[in-house]
Amino acid sequence: MTDRGKAIIRRDAETVTARILDAAQEEFMRAGYSQANTNRMARDYGISKATIFKHFQTKQELFEAVITRIAERWHAAIDWPSIEADDPETWLNRFGTSALARLLEPDALFVSRNAITEGWTYPEIRQIWPRLATRPIVELLASKLSTWADAGLIKAESSENLARAYLDLAFSGEVSRALYAAASAPSQEDISRHVGERTALFLRGCSVAS
Repeated sequence: MTDRGKAIIRRDAETVTARILDAAQEEFMRAGYSQANTNRMARDYGISKATIFKHFQTKQELFEAVITRIAERWHAAIDWPSIEADDPETWLNRFGTSALARLLEPDALFVSRNAITEGWTYPEIRQIWPRLATRPIVELLASKLSTWADAGLIKAESSENLARAYLDLAFSGEVSRALYAAASAPSQEDISRHVGERTALFLRGCSVAS
């Protein structure tokens, strides 16, 4: 087979996989993990059930693929080059604003909501998002904090614990309010202000002068 023929087959396979994941994500978001139905996925997107299970052997494997794609899109949506800054406050404000805005979008909220409602029944799915999305961000942020600590800009006995503390402080409250519809959706200005206030509080807590 020619290289062109192989490329066409590869593109076709990628298109089918994308359609399956689109169908699965819509179904999981609508029905939840336990009630998701592959018959509806196939019917609503014009694909056969056999095609779904040719690509993904189990519902858990399909769910993990959906979460993987959401996590990849979340990470890709953060404009990493524009975040770069020498001082911690600017970097954290830019990172926090970009990341929180993405976390408040429907697909990311679906992941959090699903972990709350079905995570104890299906502990294996509760760990997917932390492993695929949260852990890489914690590691990246911990690396930044460690660099700033080495430069004498902040105090950090444990950069990983400090990274988790920042994420909890900057993100958890807003995500919880969105999950429980306790407030109207924040504007970009609201998100920036929220992150700025939490970043300032966080940096006061790990200031070298404190």
